[in-house]
Amino acid sequence: INKDSILFLATNGYVSAFDISSYELKNLWKTKIQWSVGSVVTVASDGQYLYAASSKTVYKLGPTTGDILWEVLPGIPPGNIVLYDCKDKLVAGCNGVVVLLNKENGEVIWNIDLGWTGSPCTSIRVSSNILYISAGVHMHALNINNGETLWENLLETRGSCGLTIGEYVDENHEDIITVGTNGYLIALDQKSGNALCEEKIKDYLGTSKIVAHTIYNNTLFAGVGGHITAHEAKSLKLKWKNVLRGCGYGIGYSLAVYEHPSRRNPILIVGMNGHVIGLDTEKGDALWKRTIGQSNAFVTLFVHEDLVLAGTGGYIYGIRVEDGQLVFSEGLSGKEDAYIVFCSTKKSIDFNAVNLFHHIV
Repeated sequence: INKDSILFLATNGYVSAFDISSYELKNLWKTKIQWSVGSVVTVASDGQYLYAASSKTVYKLGPTTGDILWEVLPGIPPGNIVLYDCKDKLVAGCNGVVVLLNKENGEVIWNIDLGWTGSPCTSIRVSSNILYISAGVHMHALNINNGETLWENLLETRGSCGLTIGEYVDENHEDIITVGTNGYLIALDQKSGNALCEEKIKDYLGTSKIVAHTIYNNTLFAGVGGHITAHEAKSLKLKWKNVLRGCGYGIGYSLAVYEHPSRRNPILIVGMNGHVIGLDTEKGDALWKRTIGQSNAFVTLFVHEDLVLAGTGGYIYGIRVEDGQLVFSEGLSGKEDAYIVFCSTKKSIDFNAVNLFHHIV
């Protein structure tokens, strides 16, 4: 088996591997791990090994066999754990606690309680030895080596729905950290955490206020309240907006970008409310739409070569990115209510779509 063609997915207490080299799902192995009803199993890969987290436990697995190489209880409260691969270290965060693990043996290097018990750690980024993590509406920057807090920014004036985190490197090679919360996009200074600029996407949101966003080249794409928007990554100036009529407002969005040498413009892929939509990144025009689930169903996305894999309602769908044609669909027996999280040996989980955790907590 070519390791680059292995797709990993996690759902309802199991981690599985599939060979998708022939554009169909061929199950390779399935490993049972600790799980509590209502929680999400998350996975990440560093290209060599697979890492999974569920309830209070973090695992390292062999990618071709599914054998558990180590499992640890790193002192994280039970809940939906966010994983982030960081070279020879692994970051895990949940409910106001963040830990750094040695990937070789699972040893806990440090464990920091951010002081916000019950606030989900909803997004993690690491850049230039700085770990950025959100706990509720609190944005923290930590020294990755020792866990020391460098700064904290409380964004409660924008609401209290949690944060998504992005990262943009400007023309001066300075990191700008972006956050999305309660209908706002906000750019933060890397060194101080102070707000540089902000953009309000939508006024009245009700429960549809979580801003998913992803950054590609110099453009930031965001989704909230039935709107998909494109912004200049540094200034957050609006470039275009598409109101996805007929798709509903949606609580959570998944976003992914597909690029190919033969295409002039990449395709922005949106998963929401049982739909997968392909948009032109230059103008925001809809190229295609594929309905795959119920109108209120959360959709997770993962791009593999020229397919987008979409997970919802216990089913996995393979959709051709160029035209939205359905290539295959595969049901996971007994997993009709399952949230599906993808990764592969080439690419780890898309943390820009991490609002999955906002959606269910």
